Amino acid sequence: MEGKVAVIVRPRASTTYQYGDVSNELARVLNVKIGMGLKNFKKKKREKISLIPHDRIQEYSDGMHAETDFVEIGKAVGADQIVAVDLLGYNHIAGTNVWQGHANVNVQLIDVKTGDIVYQPDSLAEYIYPRNNVVSATDKSEFDFQREYILRLGNYISKQFVPYDRFEVDF
Repeated sequence: MEGKVAVIVRPRASTTYQYGDVSNELARVLNVKIGMGLKNFKKKKREKISLIPHDRIQEYSDGMHAETDFVEIGKAVGADQIVAVDLLGYNHIAGTNVWQGHANVNVQLIDVKTGDIVYQPDSLAEYIYPRNNVVSATDKSEFDFQREYILRLGNYISKQFVPYDRFEVDF
C-alpha cells in the first residue's frame, strides 16, 4: 500500500436489510486494525502511508449498494488506493438462540488513478466463527456476539494488508 488509502466495505442489499449497518461497523474495525498495523510498519520502513478517516468516507458512501463504484468514492475522498471489501454474505444466527458468524467477502487493493487491481488475496473468501461450534444466547447476547464476530472478521481481513504475528491464534 502507498499514499492515501481508503477502506471501503460495500454491502449486498440483503445484508443491509437484515443486519443494518454491519458494513459500516466492519469498515470502522478495518480502519482501526489496518491503521494500527501500518503505524508499527511505518516505524520500521519509513513508508508514507495514511488512512483516510472512515467518517469522511461515510459522507460519500451513505446508501452504498452492490453497484456503487469503489473508484468513484476513492476519487471523491482523495484516495490513492482503496482497500475494497465486498460483503457478499453475512449472517450470525445459526439457529434458535444460538450464534455462529458466517461471512463471504471479496477483498481487493485498487489503484484509484488507473482502476487496476493491485492485489487480491487468493485464500480470502469465507470466514466462520466459531468454526466447529455455536455460542448459546444464554452465554452471550446477540449484540455482543455480533460485535465480537465483526472484530474477528476485521482482524482476519486486515492480516492481508499489514504485518502480524503468524503464531497468533484466531479461532
